[in-house]
Amino acid sequence: MSAALAIQPNTAADGRDVVADGGKLVTVSGDQLESERGIAVSQLQHQDDVAQVVPYLASAVAEGRLRLMLEQVYPFEQALLALQKTETRHARGKVVVEVGDA
Repeated sequence: MSAALAIQPNTAADGRDVVADGGKLVTVSGDQLESERGIAVSQLQHQDDVAQVVPYLASAVAEGRLRLMLEQVYPFEQALLALQKTETRHARGKVVVEVGDA
């Protein structure tokens, strides 16, 4: 994988392990991490005003500049299974719980 995003604390090193040499890792988890194997590491601080960031990210996804990796989409009735999956820290993408009609 050419890039990864680490959100939860203590996940940046795992994220770096799955990124290909020369790839990119962005962490908002607060983890301090050094670059290895030519991987560019960017550490972003949490922002209180997400109203400006979310539209930017949504447009980046829509335009193909940012690609989301989904591990699995769970129906709401299986939300506990989704939570269990995130707790293993072995997901290779985002775990999504679908609420309501798609």
